[in-house]
Amino acid sequence: MTPNDAASGEEKIETRGRKVEVVELGKTHDRVARLKHLRTCANMSQPQMAEKIGATFRTYCKIEAGERDLKADELAILLEHCGADANWFLFGTGSKEAKRK
Repeated sequence: MTPNDAASGEEKIETRGRKVEVVELGKTHDRVARLKHLRTCANMSQPQMAEKIGATFRTYCKIEAGERDLKADELAILLEHCGADANWFLFGTGSKEAKRK
């Protein structure tokens, strides 16, 4: 971590030899920010998450850029893998962690 990283409170995680910056969420955030936050908290790169949800890298990049929505099956895989709550992901309400049955 560089002095600038420490000062800004950003955390970097190494994934396959590259540093992945954990995306922190501010008071207001949208679904794209929550998607990036989940991916980085799971220590996954964009290509890894694309493979996990069964999408091409290019398609996943469009999803993270807000140019395409997640399909229901992609969303289900993402939420299951990351242990995230659907209401939190879709609407930003409630707790991030999924309730266990």
